[in-house]
This record gives sequence, C-alpha cells and structure tokens, in this order.
Amino acid sequence: MKKKRVSKKKVEVVKKNHFDHYIHSTKLDKSFFMTVIFDFAYCISVFALLLCILWGVSAVLLPVASALQSITALFTSANITPTVELTLDENFNVIKWFYLKSALLFFGGIFTLFAITATYKAFIWVHLTKQRLTTKFFVQFFKVNIIWQFLWLLLATITFFLFDVVFATYLLLTELFLYMYFTPFLRAIFTEKITIKKIFRQTFVAGVKNLPKFLIPIVLMIITVIFVMWFVAMLLQFIAPLGMFLLAIVFVFVTISWVRFYFSIVAKHLVN
Repeated sequence: MKKKRVSKKKVEVVKKNHFDHYIHSTKLDKSFFMTVIFDFAYCISVFALLLCILWGVSAVLLPVASALQSITALFTSANITPTVELTLDENFNVIKWFYLKSALLFFGGIFTLFAITATYKAFIWVHLTKQRLTTKFFVQFFKVNIIWQFLWLLLATITFFLFDVVFATYLLLTELFLYMYFTPFLRAIFTEKITIKKIFRQTFVAGVKNLPKFLIPIVLMIITVIFVMWFVAMLLQFIAPLGMFLLAIVFVFVTISWVRFYFSIVAKHLVN
C-alpha cells in the first residue's frame, strides 16, 4: 500500500526543448491578441505625446524668437532710454525662462514616455502570463520598469557624449540589443515580493548564464520573421495600395507581439 501511495505522488518531469517553446509561441489565443491591441494603443499614446511635445516646443520657441528680434532691433537703435532698457530686461527674462521651460519639457517628456511604456507593459505582461493585476503588482512593476529604462537611457547618453560618432553608434546598437535581450528576463524574474536591487541582479545573472541557451530561440525568431516578411511581400503583390498599408501595419504589430511572447516563454522557462 505504501509503495502505491508513493508511486501516485511521483511527478513526471518533462524538459521542454526549444521546439516545444516555439510551438507554444504559435498558439495565439485571446490574451495574445489583447497584447496586440495594447501595442497599438501604446503607439497611439506615444504619437499623441509626440504631438504634445511638438506643441510645447513651438510654445517655448515662439516667444524666444520674438524676444531675439526685439533685442536686435533695440540694440540697433541709437538711443537707449529707460523704456528701452525695461523692454530689454523683459526680453532677456523671456530668454532665461526659455532654458527652464526647455528642461522641464525635455525631462517631463521622457518621464511621461517611460510612464506610458511601463503602464502598457504591465497590462501586456499580465495578459501574456495570465496573472491578476493588483495595485501592489502594478506599482512595483511600474517602479521597476521606470528605473530600468532610466538606467539604460543614462548609459546611452554617456556613450553618446563620451565616444566619437562611429564608435558610439556601434556601442549604442550593442546596448539596444542588450536591452532587448535582458528585458524578458527582467519581466520573467519580476515579482512584487522581492526588492528592485535583487530583481536587477538576478536579471543580469540569469541573462549572462543563459545566453548560450538563448541563441537558438534568437535564430528561430529571425528565420520566422524573415519567412513571414517574404510571405507578406508575396501577398502585397495582389492587394490594393490601401490593403497593402493596412496589412503592413497588422504585420508589424503582430510580429512585435509574437517576438515578445516567444522570448517571454523562453525566459520564463530558463529562470524557473
């Protein structure tokens, strides 16, 4: 009787290979297509933010352009009266405020972009992993992703200003690849129960440790994307221009969502 009980408690462990993960990633369900919708909404939000930033730039630059024209005209006049001096002071104040407004617009735009990205990624991730979105989960996920993006932006900024253009370009492309590579591990490791510092440490440890195991999924991803691009290009020959445009948009969003879905499956398996 004891042997039978023990045998019932035995669990068969099956190690999934790369092909199993790949097949799993092709089973596109409702949650996956919800992530496609979130990706589309994210792009619309970023585009709206870009329009707001452009409006803010014009609102900041127009008074400065007017002030510079006024200063030039006043300096060319022969008489500098008290009224002219007061006008000059007002125009110089406009220019001084320009720097503060520009800094607020720049950093405010970056933070808003990071906030939009973190918010949408939280919704996308809970749909991919079929988790329940709680307030605690969202707040911690938001903080982790804001800091993660800021650190990579800081590294890219240092690279841009520290090296010459050619070398900096190669380094920035390498950093972009590393960001895209380590981010799935960050999401797979993330839990609201551990500290941000520990999440980052485990992310880099898991990423470096599993790099050889990730090479095959990367190759499979590249082959799949190239094949789908070829297939879509063949279809575009038989479709009207408007249909070509719509199909290209659908292809881009579905491909981005599938690559993220596939990498999240692989990363989740490797860290567990």
